[in-house]
Amino acid sequence: LDSMGMPLPAGSLQRTLGRDPSATPAPTLPTPANVTSTLAIKPYDSANFSQMSIGFRGAAEGWNPYGMHNAVHVWVGGSMLPGTSPNDPVFFLHHANVDRIWNLWQKLQGGLGLGYLPVSGGPAGHNLNDPMFPWNTVADTSKPADLVNSLALGYKYDTD
Repeated sequence: LDSMGMPLPAGSLQRTLGRDPSATPAPTLPTPANVTSTLAIKPYDSANFSQMSIGFRGAAEGWNPYGMHNAVHVWVGGSMLPGTSPNDPVFFLHHANVDRIWNLWQKLQGGLGLGYLPVSGGPAGHNLNDPMFPWNTVADTSKPADLVNSLALGYKYDTD
């Protein structure tokens, strides 16, 4: 429904902006203090490398019950919740910030491209040198090791 309570046309961009009563717990946006405390977490991840493992990834990504990444999707709600979330322009702003936070965390670990786990021994497709799905089925053999250093990819953040 729009702000006047009228139904929106099918396919319209929708947002609930923290007002989704079905979300448990109630969604909140990450605070600067959340970012600071997440940046202080070591290591990046821990065995068994699952959704519930302890580390920076869990706090940044969103399984405790909502880390910073997932908390924003839940708070914005509507079109940002399902797999079609890239249809919402907020998605790209949000993911640029997620990447910026990942970049800051790497620098705190001693340099870009450092600190990623699992190097090996994790689930298939998640290790540092495993081909990434869905590109593992084509000639492109992109792997996490190719993508962890933003400078090697040709960009940096203003905080550099």
